[in-house]
Amino acid sequence: MPKGSKVLMADDDKMLLDMYKERLELAGYTVESYGNGEEALAHVHDFMPDLIMLDVMMPKKNGYETLAALKTDPVTKNIPVIMLSALMRDFNREKAVEGGAEDYLIKSEAMPSDVITKIEQVLQHYGKGTAAMPGAVTEPAPTPPAENPTPPVAQPAPTEPTAAPQEAQTEAKKTDIPNAKTVYKSSANNGGSEGLIIIAVLLVLAAAVVAYFVFFKK
Repeated sequence: MPKGSKVLMADDDKMLLDMYKERLELAGYTVESYGNGEEALAHVHDFMPDLIMLDVMMPKKNGYETLAALKTDPVTKNIPVIMLSALMRDFNREKAVEGGAEDYLIKSEAMPSDVITKIEQVLQHYGKGTAAMPGAVTEPAPTPPAENPTPPVAQPAPTEPTAAPQEAQTEAKKTDIPNAKTVYKSSANNGGSEGLIIIAVLLVLAAAVVAYFVFFKK
C-alpha cells in the first residue's frame, strides 16, 4: 500500500465522494475532495496531489474543462488524472484519453476496490506511492543466481561385459585347425598323380625291354 500519496477528487455526488475519501484514507492516502472542477482548480496548487480523480458531469467546470486546465498549466500538467464518470459512451472515453487522462472508469462498472487498484497502478507507473505502510510485511528479494556455476561432471555410463573377445578367440582357433576333408582330398589327389607317373615309367621300361629282345636277339 502507498504511504503518504496525495489524491485530489472532484465530484458533485457527495455520497460517492465521501465513500471514496474514506476508502482511500483507510488505504493510506491523503485525500482532498471538492464538489466541482472550479473548486478543485482553486486548491490544486496548494495541495499538489500525486494523482487527481475527476467526474465528468459537474457544475461550474465539468471534468473535461478541468482536465484541459490542468494539462495546460505548467505546474500541474504532469500530474496523472483518472476520469470517473457515469457516462458510458466510447466517445466520452476517447475524449478523456485524448485530453490527457490516464484512464476512464465507468462508475457502474468499477467497484471501489477496482478504482483503488487503478490508482495504485498509475502511481507506480509514475514512480510514486511505492513506500510501504507501517507494519506491512514485505517479501525478501529473491537471491540472484550464482555467476558461472560449475557444470556437473558427467559420470561415464557403465558398460556391460560381452562375450565378444572369447567368441573371437574361439573363431581364431577354429580357423587354425585345417579341415580334415580338405586334407584327405588333397592327399588323395597327390597320391593318385604319383601312382600314374610310376605306372607310366614302368610301361616305358617294359616297352624298351620288349623292343630290345625283338630287334637285337634276332
